[in-house]
Amino acid sequence: MAFEISDKLKALGDEVINTFEEFKLLKELNVKYLISDKPKKNGNKVVYADCTKVNDKNKAVSGVDFIITFYADSAGIGEECLKILMRHELMHIGYDGKKRYIVPHDCEDFKAIIRDYGVDWINS
Repeated sequence: MAFEISDKLKALGDEVINTFEEFKLLKELNVKYLISDKPKKNGNKVVYADCTKVNDKNKAVSGVDFIITFYADSAGIGEECLKILMRHELMHIGYDGKKRYIVPHDCEDFKAIIRDYGVDWINS
């Protein structure tokens, strides 16, 4: 297996979306959640998860707007960190009711994570 659709991650994503008002528009989107048994790195840094916008051609075929993938190294983190990681990945989804886009990493955009959990939350 390289990638598999995860009902567990979908349930977690739905829980986070329903918990935070900032995600209310995301209920209109089709987000798929994948788990990979392979680790991912960006240089020397571990990538626990990522969010990808599905291009218009693939959306026309699949109906999927975004894909959030959790990689093998995320299996070792606790449930609370998984929720924070899911919140972090959902924050990458930009949607204004019409246009879909990826929100890049930016301290302003992610200040809620930093405020609520600190900058080293993944290692908690």
